[in-house]
Amino acid sequence: MKKIVLKILIFIIICVSSYAQQWDWTIISNTLNNQPTFSYGSGGHSLVTDNSGNIYLGGNLSDSISLGDTIIYSKVGETELLAIKYSPLGSPLWIKHTGGNDNGNHVSGIGLDDFGNTYITGITNDTCYFDTILTNSNGLNPSFFIAKINTEGEFEWAKVAGRNLLWAYSIGNSITISEQN
Repeated sequence: MKKIVLKILIFIIICVSSYAQQWDWTIISNTLNNQPTFSYGSGGHSLVTDNSGNIYLGGNLSDSISLGDTIIYSKVGETELLAIKYSPLGSPLWIKHTGGNDNGNHVSGIGLDDFGNTYITGITNDTCYFDTILTNSNGLNPSFFIAKINTEGEFEWAKVAGRNLLWAYSIGNSITISEQN
């Protein structure tokens, strides 16, 4: 009986280990705490990949984070939008972070089109700068945004929409890009 149990255990261990996944690489993003901050911290909220194996991350940046040899900083006391494109080997190809005059900006959805452009959506407060594109939310309430980042990592356009009613929050949660026929 002991031999049968032992054989079954060995069989299970071999089967389970043959299906185990192995890590190719890992990125740990550390907050450096070089600046005072009054927000919730940096984080990733959405992740997609393309057919070439590039990884696109959307989230928020508070204070500062280290991505390997690259360190990025937010404005003091603010939470900024964050979008990053990584190579298949985990190196940042471009990093976009932007904010405005208020706290609480973040990317909650990220999508790709067939041409390699990136689209992000999320929430912004007050004035927000997408590179040279200036947007304003409606009133004092957070508004949702949609923005396009081209293959070179530059914002091509950004649109903000929301309602000017008390406690009327507008949040973009996800985005899907589909081909038009």
